Amino acid sequence: MKKTHTDWSKEFVSFAKSGLSQPQYCKANGLKYTTFRYHWERRSKKIE
Repeated sequence: MKKTHTDWSKEFVSFAKSGLSQPQYCKANGLKYTTFRYHWERRSKKIE
């Protein structure tokens, strides 16, 4: 199932609290790093 915008927002909060690097977080949580980065970059562009 695809993650929604809300799902990704929760994922990023969890990542920030984890203290892990992005690749470590993705591996620990069963996420594809490239997909995580894609959504991270989209989020960053919206904030600017």
